[in-house]
Amino acid sequence: MSFGILGNLAAFSTSSVPANFDAIDAEIVAGLENERQRMARARIVRDYYEGNVEQYQTEYGRLLAIRDNAPNRRAIPYVRSIIDAKIRRLYMADPKRTITDNPDATEYLNMLYSKGRVTPKLKDSIKFAAMGGVCAIQVELNQPKSDGEASATLAMLRPAVNFRLWSPDEFAVWCSPDEPLTPFAVAVLDRYDAKTRCRLWTPDTFAVYESKKWDGTTNTKGTRVFERVSDEPNFLGLVPFAFQWWTEPTKDFWVWSPGDELVDVNEVANARLSKIADDTLFSRPITYSRGLREGYKLPDRYQAGDVLYLPSDRDFVGDGSDHASIETTMVDLSYLSQDREELEAHLELQGEMHGVPRDQWRMRGGNAASGVSIIAEQLPIIEECEARQMLAESTEKDLAAVTLMTVAKWLEGMGDGSTLAPINAAIADFDMSVQWPPLTKNRPGPDYDAHLQFELINGLVSPIQVMQEMTGMSETEAIEHFEKKAEQDAFLQSIAPSPPPIPGQEMPIEQAEDQNETESDDSGESNGEGVAQ
Repeated sequence: MSFGILGNLAAFSTSSVPANFDAIDAEIVAGLENERQRMARARIVRDYYEGNVEQYQTEYGRLLAIRDNAPNRRAIPYVRSIIDAKIRRLYMADPKRTITDNPDATEYLNMLYSKGRVTPKLKDSIKFAAMGGVCAIQVELNQPKSDGEASATLAMLRPAVNFRLWSPDEFAVWCSPDEPLTPFAVAVLDRYDAKTRCRLWTPDTFAVYESKKWDGTTNTKGTRVFERVSDEPNFLGLVPFAFQWWTEPTKDFWVWSPGDELVDVNEVANARLSKIADDTLFSRPITYSRGLREGYKLPDRYQAGDVLYLPSDRDFVGDGSDHASIETTMVDLSYLSQDREELEAHLELQGEMHGVPRDQWRMRGGNAASGVSIIAEQLPIIEECEARQMLAESTEKDLAAVTLMTVAKWLEGMGDGSTLAPINAAIADFDMSVQWPPLTKNRPGPDYDAHLQFELINGLVSPIQVMQEMTGMSETEAIEHFEKKAEQDAFLQSIAPSPPPIPGQEMPIEQAEDQNETESDDSGESNGEGVAQ
């Protein structure tokens, strides 16, 4: 069998690793105290990724001696920029997923994945893994609500399962010391109606917990602990989750990810930008008068060339020196440009330390002279994504196995043997291959044209395949395109035949070959007729 990171799916899907339900139940009822710090930190990272940073800027006034005014708050999406740059090239298109020697199970799995929009969800799961180390992917049974929905599910017109992502701040796992990478229990948290709900899966039990309802005040007592409201046997007999890790887990379930470090950098940038904005906004030029008569106001408009007379508050005789005047003073803000330059250098260095060159997270690329130069410019990210495909393939295998096992349990109760047989065969001897699409997209230009021409000249591809690559057409669409082209060429030839070649002008090779063949045929016929005579 060929599984992914979960490896021993027997331990993952049966009770061979005992889940101490009473101990887990007590931990959940107490409010998951062992998980609070990790989940809170993961939530902060997600807030910074999503731009919800106002709550973290409330202390700027006290710590930075800046005014508590909204216009002087600044924030940049640094966490999002770096994470998106690192995963941008992954899952640019659907990979080809094939269950070995089982086309029926392959077709059924691809149908589930297509209707469940698995590919974009897998790409998002990598984003969430970057925030807190691991993202959970739940295979959620899509229970039919009527006989019509059940029939549609059996007829493969309705997916039997859905797929749901849980970010690191929304789930907790329990692992055996003997299987530290394979959870035997998973709990997920969601919020609705001002309450927090916790749902727990073990191979034997499914339990639901709820917190007290928050009344909207500062009193949060009871909203962080839970009460079990229901529990029932888990008829699936497995924990219906696969996991997307940021780095290959080798020792612990929770692995390192860049989220924490990026938040610290983003926080520094937001604070310094807010301080720069505060100094700029509130250090305006100040106009003051000296010796000006009380009650005098400057005219609100005057024309160029007008001389402004300023009445003094005293009368001068002779060469009195304290005449009325209006002056302006302003703070020297030249230090702000140095502060901004140092901040930008700091952000660029941090990005490079996380494997993202400046031109990628600041989106200044695209000015390269050729496609080769663009690829060379983005090579660090491309190589990292290529290495990550191996890890993603393990997740793909885990998710496919859990999906098929979940569907098989449901089909057993429905008595659908025809659909169940290939699925059970796939589960019994599971192996799967994933063929990844290219990590780069070819752009129109001389390099791309030369590449296509090389493939055609050397017989590596057909014109139909070239059309598919250039336009994204399917094979059927490309064939229809050439059929239409041949039809139109024949029509144009019928109404405007190609003119005969001009004497002394070289004839195209193809046309010359056709003419030689015609002449040979005519010559043979005439010779034959002459002999017969």
